[in-house]
Amino acid sequence: MSRITVIGGTGYAGSAIVAEAAARGHQVTSLSRSLPDAPVANVIHVQGDATDEAALSAPIEGADFVVAALAPRGPLAGTFREVNRTVARLADAAGATLFVVGGYSSLRPAPGADRFVTDLSHIPAELHGEILAGAALILEDLPATPPSLDWVFVSPALGFGAHAPG
Repeated sequence: MSRITVIGGTGYAGSAIVAEAAARGHQVTSLSRSLPDAPVANVIHVQGDATDEAALSAPIEGADFVVAALAPRGPLAGTFREVNRTVARLADAAGATLFVVGGYSSLRPAPGADRFVTDLSHIPAELHGEILAGAALILEDLPATPPSLDWVFVSPALGFGAHAPG
């Protein structure tokens, strides 16, 4: 049984990860800005702000795995990368493996092809900031972490999200 902490545990991806990990018998801690309407049995739900390092520290300490399921929009629009760098630093200090749930924009449609993020002409301008922040996380920030941090970037498909349930 692993100790898993999910940062963003009430969001679309985070809530699914929390529920699945708990159903498989893991010890799960979920940190989010708000508590869930329907708490998941056997999950420790912690209300806190991911921009507050003190709020992140306790749930990450002692975890075997940390999942950062955060979106670069809303309250995290300007701090997304910094929050993820902090999560990575704390996960490394805890000796935890870090899983980051990101977006598809940094991927390539085929080997050797340009990354999706290189052409945003078909994407509404109001989404460019979050796309670029998400891409920078995988292209710049995670590769710059210490070699001692074991991390994995999980990239859901373009159609993944609350706007496309299932």
